Amino acid sequence: MTARPRARRVVAGVAVTLVVAFGALACSEPETGRHDVRLPAKDRSRMVMPTDAFVETETGNRDYARDLAIGTCMKAAGQKWSVAPRTVRPDGNASWNSVTRLIFTPETARTFGYHQQIGEGGLDQRKIDELFRQPRLDRAGEKAWTACAERADRRLGLDKPISHFATKLAAEAYARARADHGVVAAAGRWADCMAPLGIADLGSDPADMPTPSLRAMFGLDADAPPTEKASADEIRIATADAGCQESSGYAKAIYDTEWDIQAKLVEKYADRLVKIRARLDAQHRRIHSYLEQRGVIRAAPSITREADTPAQTSGLP
Repeated sequence: MTARPRARRVVAGVAVTLVVAFGALACSEPETGRHDVRLPAKDRSRMVMPTDAFVETETGNRDYARDLAIGTCMKAAGQKWSVAPRTVRPDGNASWNSVTRLIFTPETARTFGYHQQIGEGGLDQRKIDELFRQPRLDRAGEKAWTACAERADRRLGLDKPISHFATKLAAEAYARARADHGVVAAAGRWADCMAPLGIADLGSDPADMPTPSLRAMFGLDADAPPTEKASADEIRIATADAGCQESSGYAKAIYDTEWDIQAKLVEKYADRLVKIRARLDAQHRRIHSYLEQRGVIRAAPSITREADTPAQTSGLP
């Protein structure tokens, strides 16, 4: 959602890394059905996963529509509140897929290092920096912002949160995949491959890269304005990291293991997930309609996901 007024503003469409702090699903969670669902085609280059069809894919449109609604309300209340203009990259985003899973490959490492391509938003660096320097609101402004945000949520149908159940399933699958024996063995080979770089705080899991020392060295603090620029040294280490993940077999092992776990979870909870997707699609249509009314888009686009191309029907035992 849009940042609170006293926090640094987040540019719409700049995605965040999937956080697995949801924890494991309770073992007592009952099954909701054995409904067959269509699984997407596997695509490690875009980190496509079985749960993708059932999670939020419209964060950019959602946040932009909310920003526009808040901005209109703030103007009517006599408050100044900047809304970043937004366009959609015609070629998609190299660093994030449609469900904001980070894509880290030798290709992205050579281009961005550990930084990421700035996502939907079409903003240049100057405009991004200006947004991060936006003055804080006074008490009256904060009160107006809160009221406007609540009004925007009601108008866009965001006041009734939709379950993040699929994200919890993905987090569960990722945690289990990282602990898999074959994945752990591949991570050990990755660490051996990385050892010659002499990184003082190098761990034994590629998921912990970049390390704290590298993050400090390369200016990857969370409070820094997003940028696509990476130093030559960052690109050198990131490229080595991505290469070691490939040569050690880690990149393939973690993807395939996570995929298999997710596929079983999606079938187990298929009925519940299908209902969640129907609610998400209804919300997306409402957001598209608002953006169309504002002249941001010419017509409400069809709701698509990278996971929408079917490849197989799950029929797991």
